[in-house]
Amino acid sequence: KDAEAFGKVSSAYGMPRETDDEKAARTAAIATASVEAAEAPLAVMEDSAAALRLAGCMLGRSNANLKSDIYVAALSLQAGLKSASYNVDANLPAIERADADLAASMREREAEIINEADRLASEILKK
Repeated sequence: KDAEAFGKVSSAYGMPRETDDEKAARTAAIATASVEAAEAPLAVMEDSAAALRLAGCMLGRSNANLKSDIYVAALSLQAGLKSASYNVDANLPAIERADADLAASMREREAEIINEADRLASEILKK
């Protein structure tokens, strides 16, 4: 889904921009495509946070020899989540130009997920 969304953004940036109408159509297409391009990594972030919650539940309930694997999983999920956030951030400026409220909402959700993931990973690594 992420690659497909990026293709739409890329195509939108390639649209003609000679006339005012073309410029307006291009700007609108970039904004629309950027929303989809931000939603895909935002979903990855949400899924990663859910997986971190599950990883936290496994400590003390699974084989004690798997503790280091759960630590590695937590760190990997946190890194993947933060990597996805960079992709969200890359698309926010185009969204903000078209819909500042939507961009602010996405930015707020992104921050909430990052804060939760940081808290979860920290809790896991302290056990």
